Amino acid sequence: MKHENTPTCNERSRGTHDCHEAPVAAEAAPQAGGAQALLSLEVSGMGCPACAARVRNALVAVRGVIGAYVRLEAGRGSVIYDPRRAYPLRLLEAIERESRRSRHAYRAAVTGVRLLAGP
Repeated sequence: MKHENTPTCNERSRGTHDCHEAPVAAEAAPQAGGAQALLSLEVSGMGCPACAARVRNALVAVRGVIGAYVRLEAGRGSVIYDPRRAYPLRLLEAIERESRRSRHAYRAAVTGVRLLAGP
């Protein structure tokens, strides 16, 4: 999937790019014997590495997320989470909120959910 360049990201060539985003760490640590699930996403609207970092930061800020990985060029993301504390709709809503907070139009769709470990 080809990523979409947003107006802010296209401004990079004119020297007015303001899309910097520092990565944050996920707060949840996997619990021994706890449930874990993997959510696969298709993400559009990212135009630069900072956009991918912004989407990732929105995901790891959700309570119950253990880790999130966003690949800009592929337009894909994956999230490892505790399904007792987080769920796919909440993760999609986090990306939508980030889109409204920034000047970008991030959109995500679930492409798969898989249970990795269970109690």
